[in-house]
Amino acid sequence: MMSPKRIALLLLLLTTAALPASTPVGGEHVIVAVDLSHGESDKYLNFITGNITFVEWRTIKEFNSASLSGAKLLLIGQPTVAFTPDEISALKSWFLEGGKAVWIAADSDYGPGVGYQDTANGLLEALGSRLRLDLCSAEDPVQNAKASYRVVANVDPDEPVRSDLLVGISKPVLYHGPGVLAYVKPDGSWASLEAEKPENVVRIVRTSPNGKIVENNPPAAKAHTAGQSGSLVLNAAEFVKVGDKIGLVIASGESPYGDYEPTWSSVYYGVDLDGPTFVTNMINFALKFETYYRIMELQNNISKLNAELTASKSKIDELSSKLKTQEDKAKTLEARVSSLEVERTNNLYMGLGGGVVVGLIIGAAIAYFATRKKGRET
Repeated sequence: MMSPKRIALLLLLLTTAALPASTPVGGEHVIVAVDLSHGESDKYLNFITGNITFVEWRTIKEFNSASLSGAKLLLIGQPTVAFTPDEISALKSWFLEGGKAVWIAADSDYGPGVGYQDTANGLLEALGSRLRLDLCSAEDPVQNAKASYRVVANVDPDEPVRSDLLVGISKPVLYHGPGVLAYVKPDGSWASLEAEKPENVVRIVRTSPNGKIVENNPPAAKAHTAGQSGSLVLNAAEFVKVGDKIGLVIASGESPYGDYEPTWSSVYYGVDLDGPTFVTNMINFALKFETYYRIMELQNNISKLNAELTASKSKIDELSSKLKTQEDKAKTLEARVSSLEVERTNNLYMGLGGGVVVGLIIGAAIAYFATRKKGRET
């Protein structure tokens, strides 16, 4: 009989095998909307829409419920104009339908970028995501396109999206003057994503290990410190529960379109890049995110089962150790009892059998002397 762990792993393999290799929609009519109503540039957007042809593209010039209706994925690429309360309400209503994905791209804190970060963070919060753009910038003095702020980043995803997001990827991607991601903990404090991540979050793009935190404008970052170095997270996604359904929120420190030099870029300052392949893979991922969520749930269940098995084994080992201790004590007591039995027997012998023998000897001696005395008298 298969163990529960082997069964869970088999289910995981079967679910993974069911993922489509390329086009995620299987003939289904899918609309991907691109926001151009909040000051976003359309730079490279024509390349994206011209190369990714398995979906219907819709550009939003007026942001409302009607322009969002029917869309599966929404791209918001570095908005420079804040969203109105009505627009945020329309965004939330659309997202709460479930099965929706949003890619929110921001910027570093250089120049007016602080405002772009605030706008992005307001949208992330409204959608119930814990992801945030930390209030700082990332640079890389080693892996770059001839300037430390032109970060050449690594596509380095967490499971379960890793294999699909790495399809066709052999080169890095451009994050030109990027922001860095963080997340909000249950107590309201912010934490970096470098060392840990909350449940249902996958990290996707990171700097090289030489990435460095830079502060360009106040306020100070909440999860990082100036001069901090390491593989900084520039792009991450979170599966967000909306009632009994699920949605996807992607946050990134730079944009696939509309940036000074968007992530779609295939070469920059002589550095070859895999921008087009990466953006295509990201859109594929966003359009079939519910399948990945099921895989993640299964992986989480396997992890919890393993944790429970480990805890149970530890408890069994602890009880076995206690039982052995009690057995050792019982053996000691048995040995002590045996010793006391021998001692009792010896004492009994001396008190009863030994006394009789001594009495006989004394009686014989008395009889002997009495006999001798009688002989003399006669």
